[in-house]
Amino acid sequence: MKLTVTNPNMKGMGEREKLMRANQEQSKSNVSAARATMYKDKAFTQFQLGNTSLANQYSFKSKSAEKKSYQQSYRASRYSK
Repeated sequence: MKLTVTNPNMKGMGEREKLMRANQEQSKSNVSAARATMYKDKAFTQFQLGNTSLANQYSFKSKSAEKKSYQQSYRASRYSK
């Protein structure tokens, strides 16, 4: 999976602001991860019911949310350096 993530511009940013932004990005990452898990569970349920069209949509949304979670956790790690 290729991630295209831009590094945040931290020139002249204070340590307190870096910490605040890192916490913000980490909480966004946690929400996206939870959303990915929810969609994955919904997709599994729909596959079990034989509803493949809806299951494929949920599966796509799950992968999209997982990718977003990876991007946001990467950004959070950049703030903590």
